[in-house]
Amino acid sequence: MIVGDSFHPYVWYHGSGDVVRHNIVMTPYHPIGMNKPWGKEVDRNFLHQPGHPTDHATVLAEQSGRDESSLLGDAKFIDPERGDYRVAPDSPALGLGFKNFPMDRFGVTSPKLKAVSRSPLFPKVG
Repeated sequence: MIVGDSFHPYVWYHGSGDVVRHNIVMTPYHPIGMNKPWGKEVDRNFLHQPGHPTDHATVLAEQSGRDESSLLGDAKFIDPERGDYRVAPDSPALGLGFKNFPMDRFGVTSPKLKAVSRSPLFPKVG
């Protein structure tokens, strides 16, 4: 998942074998001079568009020359205002292979450091 941004492919050599799948992105990709198609597999990604019905992510397919099965629509985040970007059980992203993961097992985890660290600002996603 790429919160508040998107996938930024810069340089992939032909036949790289790179695989990018099962992600949620917030905006279309941001490539720089990439030849199509990208990597070995770029597919089954989900472009979050708040309030939008689920549809094919043609913008991603046009950009990557891949993304044949990727979708766009509302990812149905649980509580993004509080940093909980897990998705609801009826999220269409789950059907593409996205898997929820705990939102409290990364970033600043030490109680000592938490006491002196600032809270992050969460991007508006809906």
